[in-house]
Amino acid sequence: MKPQLEQDKRRVRTAIDRCKRELEQVRLSRATQRKDRKRAPVPNAAIVGYTNAGKSSLLRRLTGADVLIEDKLFATLDTTTRKIALPNKQPLLLTDTVGFVRKLPHRLVEAFNATLEEAALSDFLIHLLDASQPEVMEYYNTTMKVLAELGADAKRTLIAFNKIDKVGDSAALAGLRRHFPDAVFLSVHTGEGIEELVERMAEFVATGMVTREFLIPQSAGSLLAQLHRQARILETHYEGEFVRIVAVLPGRLAEACENLLKEAAAKNLIDPTFFTDKLIATG
Repeated sequence: MKPQLEQDKRRVRTAIDRCKRELEQVRLSRATQRKDRKRAPVPNAAIVGYTNAGKSSLLRRLTGADVLIEDKLFATLDTTTRKIALPNKQPLLLTDTVGFVRKLPHRLVEAFNATLEEAALSDFLIHLLDASQPEVMEYYNTTMKVLAELGADAKRTLIAFNKIDKVGDSAALAGLRRHFPDAVFLSVHTGEGIEELVERMAEFVATGMVTREFLIPQSAGSLLAQLHRQARILETHYEGEFVRIVAVLPGRLAEACENLLKEAAAKNLIDPTFFTDKLIATG
């Protein structure tokens, strides 16, 4: 009996070590992808929640992405990010994350936290819950605890209850609606509530938008093209070798544009004094 127990322990340790190595590769891959996204900043939302809440199914429903969907613990280890266009044509990146669980083995906590960095770095969260589970409030509390450990518990969060088509107790569903009056109630399977979720996502993105006025060299064609792709241009005025643009755009993109212009000024590609006088924050 004892030799068998030792063999089982070794198998478990081997499996955990293999899982940790895979997660480290995931972490490195995600870090590379984040660097790529920073070059062309787009608002990002991370879908978080207890395991099997339907996060991967929701991502596929919203984006048409071919993502792994399994009723299995830790089926999603490597997070998946896809782009969608909201009703106002504003692009949004949606990221699926590993399912949260209670009492995660200590040796895996750090490794799994690495895969959840997307939640901490996103603009807002979509906290998906399985409304059909009797333990739904326990799952909610577990997810909030993990988010607190990641420093993401104060992040703007859109709460959504999935699988309402599977809830047999109407009183339980009514109780959730009372307790979470701002939540979206939906079914990924039937499509009910999906349109409302997308509208709420657009509202979340809109609250993260700012209005900025830039004076950009006409030679900075890639920056001008990026603004026309990802911002809502309100005004355009040509002034010699520069273009004055007033635009409504995501905060991340505004910051990136300002940094690029500041770098150009530091390299004397733009007169620093002229740049300081003319770059105006209006929102």
